[in-house]
Amino acid sequence: MASCDKQESVRIHLWALIAAGSLAGCASSFDLGATTGGGGSTTAGAGNGGATTGGEDAGASAGLTSSGGSGGRSTGVGGNAGGLSGGGAAGGGTGGLGQPCSPSALSSCGVGEVCDDTSGTCRLPGYGESCNPQVGCATAPPGMTCTQASYNGSSEELCLIPCTASDSSACPYGTSCGDSSLPDYCSPQGAGVCSAWGPCALGGGVSGLCIPEGKRNVCYALGTEPPFAPCDPQASNDDAAALCDGGMLCIPNAQAPATLRASVAGLAGGTCFPLCLAGPAGSVGLLGCADSQHCYQPPGAAYGTCLPGSPCTAGESHCPAVGWWCLPDDVDSPSGGCVPSAEDAADAGGPCALPTALDAPCPCTAGAVCLPGANGNDSCQTLCGLDAGGCGYQSCVPVGLDAGLALLGVCE
Repeated sequence: MASCDKQESVRIHLWALIAAGSLAGCASSFDLGATTGGGGSTTAGAGNGGATTGGEDAGASAGLTSSGGSGGRSTGVGGNAGGLSGGGAAGGGTGGLGQPCSPSALSSCGVGEVCDDTSGTCRLPGYGESCNPQVGCATAPPGMTCTQASYNGSSEELCLIPCTASDSSACPYGTSCGDSSLPDYCSPQGAGVCSAWGPCALGGGVSGLCIPEGKRNVCYALGTEPPFAPCDPQASNDDAAALCDGGMLCIPNAQAPATLRASVAGLAGGTCFPLCLAGPAGSVGLLGCADSQHCYQPPGAAYGTCLPGSPCTAGESHCPAVGWWCLPDDVDSPSGGCVPSAEDAADAGGPCALPTALDAPCPCTAGAVCLPGANGNDSCQTLCGLDAGGCGYQSCVPVGLDAGLALLGVCE
């Protein structure tokens, strides 16, 4: 840390600290925005195996599924599933809220504003980011104010939510009190002492599920929403109506599992995903999937998520329902779930649009998947085995940048 000045030391990215396991460097803030994921999500069609969950990569204990950092193959679900702010550079220039900016230029936004790394526009600071009391903080998570606080012994004005050692119910989802570096405020480094996959308590009558995230366990508040229902990853721990029922995690849609069948990545908010452990005999109990679901757990992930469709293996098993067929979750494996094709399904080569509803029928006829094309011209393409072929006079070619890891391709 010798190369960082005092102010930058205060602004350490809390979630980068969790992911790296140490104070590895300096960042513009320590916002909650990086709590889930190393930056974006990866679609399975790009050959990266889609979004992965629950694993540990390079000592990571935060982040979910992404193409950032480790390629989205084995990162954890994250110390805070909220994605509470996108992260960015503090401003002090002449920009305005919603105006274009450059994250690398500290003065491209107005005083007290932040240039969002993802959207490239000026916004109010999010949780854990430096702020100006006369400007304030973003509206989510609720209860956040610009506060003079001590972080690692240094004083700075930050967007925070207060809490007590016995009550973390008002904290943002995935955070709690007890961080010795940030006393009396909610943090992903809160005490969070609980036994993996067991019940936990957050005070104020709020119960949770203890989920292992790399080298630490995190108590995630439970709510009332059913599987695959919308949820709010920026909700407070005590907002049960916005969070998920037992055995599930509210995952921001931007970082949710993206498969060859559907992707919610373009939707706002989050989705309730049941958690699972894949194995020879399947999953049972808390980490099990319903009969109409299957467990999507890519290699290296400590646990996975249940997705719609009974489990199947392309080319090896048949689906129980007439007209349904086995669609692999990604190009890295023939394993997937049974799906029907839409009534107006397009043949190979025809136009399509990847559904945003996880249980939607496939827009392509059996054996074909909807993949992105140039200039947004998505089309149905026939799946094939890179070793087995099956394309007739055409060739079976890998998909995306991670082709060396793929087992499946498309006919061209």
